[in-house]
Amino acid sequence: MKAIQENQQAASSIYVRQFDREEKSFMVDEMSPPQCGRQASTFRINLRSHWCDCGAFQTLHFPCRHVLAACSHIRLHWEEYVDNVYRLQTVFNVYRKEFEPVSNEGYWNPYNGPRLRPNITMRRPTKGRPKSTRIRNEMDIREGVQRKRCGLCRNEGHSRRNCPNIAGPSTRS
Repeated sequence: MKAIQENQQAASSIYVRQFDREEKSFMVDEMSPPQCGRQASTFRINLRSHWCDCGAFQTLHFPCRHVLAACSHIRLHWEEYVDNVYRLQTVFNVYRKEFEPVSNEGYWNPYNGPRLRPNITMRRPTKGRPKSTRIRNEMDIREGVQRKRCGLCRNEGHSRRNCPNIAGPSTRS
């Protein structure tokens, strides 16, 4: 509805030049504002075949501004040119039919087609960190690698958590 309201506002600058009521065909001129520097554009409309030269009528399946101008010129209701997809009843009809539950697998007809077996080597690991796919180069090589040191005693070979030089729990009174 918002798009149609915007099209109705834009239809006020459209002039219907020719029309054939029996064939429902029109020629309209769209006046562009003087600051645009463009001339008026001419569009052909055929309501019977849901056609407009701009292409929006065919693509979106609801009236463009040219069709709205033509409908208001001869006092036709534009609602009849809105496709059923946009109607609320169509949306409700999608959910009207009840879903049937799938029957027990024992009642299914036997399958005689090819049996597909998955390649186990292509399967992703279910646990752990994903394997890196990064391509290493010379920028990744560290110069002068130093071993990690303990944060308490500054000796190599262990960490603060399992430092042998840490005193046991304090005995304060």
